[in-house]
Amino acid sequence: MLLAVIFSLGLTFASMEGPDLLNKALYGTVPALDGDSHADESAVTRTELFISHYHLRVIGYICFGLMILLIAAGFITGKKGLASAGALLMFLPVFAQFAAVMFFLAGLGVLNVMWMPVLDISFNAGQWGDIVYLPYRLLRSLFLKIGFDVHYPLVYFLIGTGLLLFIIGTYTWFVSRERKKEMADFWIYRISRHPHPSSFQKEISGAER
Repeated sequence: MLLAVIFSLGLTFASMEGPDLLNKALYGTVPALDGDSHADESAVTRTELFISHYHLRVIGYICFGLMILLIAAGFITGKKGLASAGALLMFLPVFAQFAAVMFFLAGLGVLNVMWMPVLDISFNAGQWGDIVYLPYRLLRSLFLKIGFDVHYPLVYFLIGTGLLLFIIGTYTWFVSRERKKEMADFWIYRISRHPHPSSFQKEISGAER
């Protein structure tokens, strides 16, 4: 249990601190404009000049095309690795949104260049993802009607619940390995979408072969 707690808290901390450190490092090494890139007409013009100067549109279209090709090739050939690589690259601009930046190419925001074809259709396309805030906003608005702001209690509850589930899941996985079970399909994994392979059976099968 102690090992599960240490592992879960350590990985959670790294998942928050790592992107922040990377974002700061990119801020110091990758050229970018300051301010909101689409605040007004002059900002849009400056952004377009910046994109043209560094050929970011060409780079973005090439990256986007490669991602689509990888995904398509993976489905055609039945190789999940290719499709997964394309999907991972497609996800990187979403990951970049964790960095609070005003200019969409500053710091980790530079990953947004991979979605340049989508941004050319509509720069506001990225706001489609705000749909994930809908349950939170509905719940908060309901509580505000009775004069209570549920923001911080809800944040602490979700973070705490997430960490607890993470720790329980990690502990279950450790126990399944200690018991040399092929799958972690008990405790929390009995109600999860997937059981988790403990990898012991793969190691045994590999040794036998």
